[in-house]
Order: sequence, then structure tokens, then C-alpha cells
Amino acid sequence: MRVSRIAVIAVILVGLAAGCGRSSPTNPSGSSPQVSSVAPPQILREDAPQTVTISGRNFVSGLTVELTDPAGGSKTVERSEIQALQPTSFQMIATLSMAGAYLIRIKNPSGDQSDPFSFIVQAEAGGNPPHIDSVSPASVIHSASIQVFAVAGANFSSALSVTLLDPSGQPLAVNGAIVGTVLPGSFQIGVSLPQTGTYTLTVTNPTGETSNSVAIAVF
Repeated sequence: MRVSRIAVIAVILVGLAAGCGRSSPTNPSGSSPQVSSVAPPQILREDAPQTVTISGRNFVSGLTVELTDPAGGSKTVERSEIQALQPTSFQMIATLSMAGAYLIRIKNPSGDQSDPFSFIVQAEAGGNPPHIDSVSPASVIHSASIQVFAVAGANFSSALSVTLLDPSGQPLAVNGAIVGTVLPGSFQIGVSLPQTGTYTLTVTNPTGETSNSVAIAVF
């Protein structure tokens, strides 16, 4: 009888241990949201709410968006201001009344958060702002060594400046890292990316017009 009781206790303990090792279906491992782009590519400042489309992955129902304006003010875009939610995209309704660089961070109900992602709001329409179509390679392994990236797009000025935000949202100095000649549709930069996460790249022409933001994934 004593042996049987020990066996029953052992079975119960094994079952509890197995249960503790399971992942919750509402918070699967590796499900942090990630942002890859914001559309439209040219967003103009407005005093009224406007709709922008966020693309990426691992977006789930109930997510919220932390929106930081160019002056450092922060607000939470609530669920009622999130529309057309899909795992890889959604629409955000927000008032973008200041020109400059905004940061967004996506937070799922599980508590998983994305890296900060930057996008630019222009003061007014006019001219031909630079536009980034792609950055190659789009993902790399983190390294303290210099890595060269090819940037393709349109309306790049020979005196453009480059802004690169690290995964924490801090800017890196890269303007002296342009490799070769800047052409209207392409240029190269060489930078060190020692952190894992999502880096955000934008370019600004001497006229003050700034491009859309693109992401570089660093593993």
C-alpha cells in the first residue's frame, strides 16, 4: 500500500511539472510584434486626425501603440483608434500636428513589445522628397565591424544626411560613413550594428525634405 501511494504522488508531481513547462497559448514564445514600415511614404502634418498604415508582423487583437512626437511627448493610441487589424498590418488613427520624427512602439496584450520605429512627418507638400525603396541586405548578424548597405530609391541629393536609429530609438552618427558617390537613385553606407533588434534608416536632403523610414533587422 505504501508503494502505491508513493507511485501516485510521483505521477501527480510529474504531471504538475509538465504543466508548468507548457507555453500559454495566449503568449507564445517569440511572438513580439515587429514594425517594418509606415505608409503613406510622405505624411504631412495636420491638426486633424489622419490614418496611417503600420506593416510588420505578430500584431494581435487588443494591441496598443505608444506614439512619441518630435518634442518627446508620448501618448497611447488606444484600441478604439486601431482599425483593419491583421497579423501583418493595421491602421492607426492619430493626430500628427508636428513636423519631424515620430517614434512608435507596439505592445501586444501579452506584454510583448516591438522595438521603437521612426517615421517622418513633413511640414508641407512640395518639391521631390527623397524616397527609400529598399536597403540591402535587409537583415544581418550583429557585429562591431563595419557592414556595407546599398540604399535604393529616388531623389537622393549628393549632400544628403543619414539618420539611423538603434533598437532603443537612439540616433547613431552615420553621416561620415557614406561609401562612394551618391546617385539620385542609390548610395551606400558603411556602419557598425553591434546590437540585436530593429534599426531604422531615413535620409534628409539639404532642402530639409526627409524620406520614409525603412527597417534593418539585426540578429
